[in-house]
Amino acid sequence: MPSTSPGFTARTIPTSARDNLRETPSPLEGVDAQTFVWVACIKQDVRAVRSFLRDRGHNRKAMYVAWYWEKTEAAPAAG
Repeated sequence: MPSTSPGFTARTIPTSARDNLRETPSPLEGVDAQTFVWVACIKQDVRAVRSFLRDRGHNRKAMYVAWYWEKTEAAPAAG
């Protein structure tokens, strides 16, 4: 559910929907090229989001897309 205030909307994309983000970052589809977009996501998704925005002609100065964590394989249980 989006969190909104005048001029600001924040959306959280659940992990279960993350795989679709690589194909179509749907929460970003309706954003115009001058709206500031701030995205923090898993490392593997950063390129897809940046490419999506770039291909749409989004203003580079109106976006911040960064990864803050990366998916790693779980270590085998000691035993």
